[in-house]
Amino acid sequence: MEAMATTSLSLDNYTKEETDTFVENVILHSHSSKSYIMEVKENSVPIGVTSLINIDTKNRNAECIIDIGDKKYWGKGYGTEALKLLIDYAFLELNLHRVSLRVFSFNEKAIHIYSKLGFEREALSEKAYIGTESGMISSSWGY
Repeated sequence: MEAMATTSLSLDNYTKEETDTFVENVILHSHSSKSYIMEVKENSVPIGVTSLINIDTKNRNAECIIDIGDKKYWGKGYGTEALKLLIDYAFLELNLHRVSLRVFSFNEKAIHIYSKLGFEREALSEKAYIGTESGMISSSWGY
């Protein structure tokens, strides 16, 4: 849970059943997504997941997501490397024309990485609802 302290505890606070359903439907059996477990090369420790979701082969676009759960692996270049590989795969192997993502406007570290990898801000979703008990409102960027 410490890893979520820099954002909001409610953003990724899912039950085991919700997580199992996500893994089953999105990671293992979706025809419109490709997901990959991120591991540390030296010891094969799984540290996160990166995915292309909503892959639209007709219009040749998709959305990418990334999540590194344990904060001790943040800031070490793993996310940048994983996204670079995923983007190369999307454009060079899947022959997509567009890869987009969404990010909360307060996640400055992620925005820095996305910008470094060539993503450009396209839109700002004002008052995007983050499903919290207090009804927290935040803006998010679309890249």
